[in-house]
Amino acid sequence: MFDFIKEALPALQTDTAEYSMGVQIWIRVMAASFFGGIIFVGVSRRSLWIVGMALVTLSSLIVGKLLLPAFSRGDIGTVVHLVVWPVAVLLLWWPRAKSSAVHPSVMVRLFGYWKYWVTFLIAVSLMLDFKTLIGWIWS
Repeated sequence: MFDFIKEALPALQTDTAEYSMGVQIWIRVMAASFFGGIIFVGVSRRSLWIVGMALVTLSSLIVGKLLLPAFSRGDIGTVVHLVVWPVAVLLLWWPRAKSSAVHPSVMVRLFGYWKYWVTFLIAVSLMLDFKTLIGWIWS
């Protein structure tokens, strides 16, 4: 199993290295933001949906590159994003009982800001993924 991963990771890194520096920074910001959700588990377990989404995305990129080596990281990522990410955002925002706290703690407020931040990152990324999908359909 680890031999397969050792084959896929360099291929993914090669694909990523071909992206502009701006795209590479965008990927790093998203990864740090998504995995950063682990610090909010004590505030809301909903943050685990985003952490899980990031793990599924990473795993899917590896498996996708193993099974479909001719496809680029971007192509595999587009499909994974369009399938997995909307579900994770929906679960993050699913209505729940409101807290009765008059003055929410700092961590609760930070969680709220983080939730808006990752939703923004996902929304921008999904818009770019839909643009890619439309390009596939029309070509």
